[in-house]
Amino acid sequence: MIILESDTKKLSRTDLKKFWENKEPEWHEKRQIEWHIIELNNLDKVEDKEKKLLENYFLKGEVDGYLSFTYAYAFTPFETPVDAYTVFSSELLDFEKKRMVAKSFPYIAAKVLAGISWKRAHINNFISGVWGSTYSPIFSKVNEKKQEVILDENSDMWLSAFFSDARKYLLGTDFYSGCLDCFDYFITSIPHLKPTKFFNKRSAEQLFKILDLILLIGTDCAEKYEFAKKLDANKKLVERALEQKY
Repeated sequence: MIILESDTKKLSRTDLKKFWENKEPEWHEKRQIEWHIIELNNLDKVEDKEKKLLENYFLKGEVDGYLSFTYAYAFTPFETPVDAYTVFSSELLDFEKKRMVAKSFPYIAAKVLAGISWKRAHINNFISGVWGSTYSPIFSKVNEKKQEVILDENSDMWLSAFFSDARKYLLGTDFYSGCLDCFDYFITSIPHLKPTKFFNKRSAEQLFKILDLILLIGTDCAEKYEFAKKLDANKKLVERALEQKY
């Protein structure tokens, strides 16, 4: 069980500006280039007013209005698991935003930070600092006697996303998803999944067909082959869990 600190110990939005301060000029220059990459890749449907808010936050850490959880956490330049936890616990994210980040950040960041060199390191800092290597519920400490649930049961939309991204990774040549770096978390979360009417078991069947093919014919990518072997080693566990849930 993971318990976040009470509100009185959270860093304020102003405090979070420390992540932008005392950086070399080269860091800020690179940040400017990265902003243009993000803007071109991911923000074509974002209105100009919101885009300006996001730009100010990404480049300077300034919060001038409402920031979507999709971008707020991903755009904060934490560089260690400890800092990833600190930002997650801070006032940057209200309770609902924390819930959304806790459920889906590895997937969100892989898309929002497409084309950014530190994307994978950012995701791994979140996994290590907030999730941990295996699944555990996350609670927010209100006071000595009260806690609020941030992450208890994951819906099977998480499961669907894992199967979908794993298929794309095994079939693709240049596809990265956060699922590659949280495999053990995925496996240990299955007993806690909350079934919904949207999940289709065929997605698992399709993944396992691709998996069998990869193991049969091989692949030039060593990392991809290791992922396939790890998935194959846990295949029966996943199938049994799905039978029990669905």
